[in-house]
Amino acid sequence: MKTIRLNRNSALLNEVKRDSILLDSCFEFQNINHSLDQLKPILYSLPVNAIFSDFAIAVKLAEISADLDIPYYIVATTSAQFFSLIAYLPFLTTEDPNVFSNPLETIAALNSYRVLNNLPPLFPIGPLRSREPQERHHLPWLNEKPAESVVYVNFGSREVMSTDQIRELRKGLEICGRNYLWVIKSNEEGHVSKEFHEFSGDSSPEGSKSRGEIIRGWVDQEKILAHPAIGGFVNQCEWGSVMQAAW
Repeated sequence: MKTIRLNRNSALLNEVKRDSILLDSCFEFQNINHSLDQLKPILYSLPVNAIFSDFAIAVKLAEISADLDIPYYIVATTSAQFFSLIAYLPFLTTEDPNVFSNPLETIAALNSYRVLNNLPPLFPIGPLRSREPQERHHLPWLNEKPAESVVYVNFGSREVMSTDQIRELRKGLEICGRNYLWVIKSNEEGHVSKEFHEFSGDSSPEGSKSRGEIIRGWVDQEKILAHPAIGGFVNQCEWGSVMQAAW
């Protein structure tokens, strides 16, 4: 299987004018969309049987796959109902804006399954779970801590923390004097900064001190937040983390 990985440092993106690239990671998919036209000759030169991509770049890749006559599959973590809403959006700009003014005609249009007929096939898969959950790294440690005594720190999988950011967060955790569980993401090469190795108290990427537990990699965040030992949550305020914390 040939995997083509696109990110902000990809050679494809280097061909795009720098003033048109949004460097904020929240707009990374938009940056990739700017470079997808250059992906077409690469796909044409490879023995590609199918294309799988994230939902965020589906529109542009759908055009390319259609031109090359390559089957295209969109991986979406949203519900089928939400996907049907997105698929209907193009009709909103081409149809009569007063279509809902006549309830009988609206009901007739819905009953005709006209929108559903324009949807591609949907294949429910999952649940998607890690084959090797890392519970052994943190749950036994949490079980030994008093109720609401641990600060859980996780800034998600979107960004890699810089050395300065790790150093400042380290100082904050030391000053607060609380137990902490810190999940940190490695960079694209699978490495973490020297500062993180020093702070972990271990020569390996995953180490711990008596007051803290440091983990690199995926964790079951919902299970951690539901643990009685967790008393605080420091995060990047991404909507998923906020919803999990509220739940």
